[in-house]
Amino acid sequence: MSLSTTNSLWHAVEALPGLGAVEAEWRAAAGPGFDRLAPLLRVRPGLAASYPRPGGLPYEVREPAPGEYVGVCPDHGEPVPLTRGQLLVLEVDRAKLAAALARAFGLDPAGAGGPEDPLPVGTFASAAGVRYGCFFVTPTESADVQVVATRLVAEGAAPFVVFVPTRRFVRRATETLLRYQRCAVVALCEAVAVDGPGRWSAAEPLDAVLARATGVASVAPAAPEGRPNAFRFDGTVWSVTFQGTTVGLTDGLGPRYLARLIASKRIPVDAAVLQAAARGKDPVPPGAGFAAFDQTGWEACRARYSELTEELEDATARNDAGRRDRVREEMAALAGELRAAHGFGGRDRKRGDKSASVRTAVKNALDRTLKILKDKHGPLFRHLDAALRTGAEVCYDPNPDVDWEV
Repeated sequence: MSLSTTNSLWHAVEALPGLGAVEAEWRAAAGPGFDRLAPLLRVRPGLAASYPRPGGLPYEVREPAPGEYVGVCPDHGEPVPLTRGQLLVLEVDRAKLAAALARAFGLDPAGAGGPEDPLPVGTFASAAGVRYGCFFVTPTESADVQVVATRLVAEGAAPFVVFVPTRRFVRRATETLLRYQRCAVVALCEAVAVDGPGRWSAAEPLDAVLARATGVASVAPAAPEGRPNAFRFDGTVWSVTFQGTTVGLTDGLGPRYLARLIASKRIPVDAAVLQAAARGKDPVPPGAGFAAFDQTGWEACRARYSELTEELEDATARNDAGRRDRVREEMAALAGELRAAHGFGGRDRKRGDKSASVRTAVKNALDRTLKILKDKHGPLFRHLDAALRTGAEVCYDPNPDVDWEV
């Protein structure tokens, strides 16, 4: 099936509140995609309180006698007979949805889907060995995706993938934020083809989708056979081999920093600790200021966010649009507070920070070494320039992954 044919399916998933509606509403919204979606639907307990009426307000459902149902027109009160089957509410089975997406993209499944949003779908292992947590979100306004993305970043879930039905509610600012974190939003209407009822497949490998979304290639260049990448010290000079080419570096703080960071791949190292270790001293971190958002405030925000999540689910289930909008506004405001309280990579912002000189000294030493490598070994310079993260914490985080002997 072509992607264009499946668009109505994903628009229906995004349009129907709470992922539940009577069959007539599902068919009207999903069009030809309904039969492909039907195996992932299940009957929700209870019957619908209203029934769609073409071109007007929905019928109000009444039960004049046990087992007999009619829809009353709100305009003129004329009743129309309805069956119990017509009033069954069909909702998306979240566990089946997660399993179908996991199969389509080749994910390690997350297990049974719960009521939470975002819905955990599974884990994707890229060709470069990077593992992405994958989640599904059903937004109803543009703030929803941003709130979820901010929450996941604040909880340290990066790198991750957020699946959404369409791009209708995806803000450019949200995609920019996620790109910086090496995360991505993937619209299923663009990325999934439906092969048959309940059977989906990826339109292209997820590796390719992530490379395009994050700007990072997913496959690392292999070192020539017999010449592994290596960073070694012979007592006088550092010998560095990368992609089959070996260069020498005079001993100094820069090469020592690089050696320790490569040996601690993907583990953030405090700049003061890194500096002290390279100098052979005990680390004594300088005054680091105080957190702009202390632990008590963080826990309070998390507790309030949990309460708001429950309120949003209740308002959605009751079709209380006014209350739902107020809850979403507060969630968006809370997300803004979290963004303001956290620096790059989700670290707490500090006030009165006295360690700027240490961060600057470490960064300058690394920059001097990279400048030397730019002239001596271009591929190694470009790799390290992309993989190093400096600041209060310093990290060598290669993507795609690179194996080293240190």
